[in-house]
Amino acid sequence: MNCLRDENAWPVIHARNRNNHNNNMLYCIELIEHVFIPLFWFILKGRKKSKYGVMGMVGKVVEIKRWDKTEGQVLVNGELWKAICDIPLPQGSKAVILDIEGLTLKLKPHEN
Repeated sequence: MNCLRDENAWPVIHARNRNNHNNNMLYCIELIEHVFIPLFWFILKGRKKSKYGVMGMVGKVVEIKRWDKTEGQVLVNGELWKAICDIPLPQGSKAVILDIEGLTLKLKPHEN
């Protein structure tokens, strides 16, 4: 039977094409949902600063416990750390962590 000449065959052919199109659309949606959205989410999540560890301390406000000219000790999360700063800092004042070199923090005065 030739489908091109049979008038009853046209709805079947169109239904097959429509189902194929729907399947392609479904595959595309599944690809976006299971590949691109999670990939995008992981990329954005990876850009956040770590709240833990050494790099999580950068930018944190600390309290000066002891200070002598350009170095002293500061309190960070309940721990005393050795710190340095180009500017003398008064005991009891606040400072911000700029960088960490080994076990020494580089500070700048905190501006209220």
